[in-house]
Amino acid sequence: MASQEIIKKEISNYLILADELKALYQDIDDETLLDTLEGISQLPDLIQALEELTRAGNAVADLAEFLERNPNALLTGKKRPKGQP
Repeated sequence: MASQEIIKKEISNYLILADELKALYQDIDDETLLDTLEGISQLPDLIQALEELTRAGNAVADLAEFLERNPNALLTGKKRPKGQP
């Protein structure tokens, strides 16, 4: 998946940045750095949750648009195709 490749690339970039920051700020200990990287490792879950929220938001927007065009739809329900009882 493209999003997983992007995430791997971003994590790699963060690791490089972390090494550069560690060289600049030698006061940063390994434990603090590992805690930071563990937070970054949760990005895939966050991205998936945001994608699901986006799909849910789109579904609600589609429903609202449909109900604006068909305000009686909640009362009448789905129309049956011709030939079905």
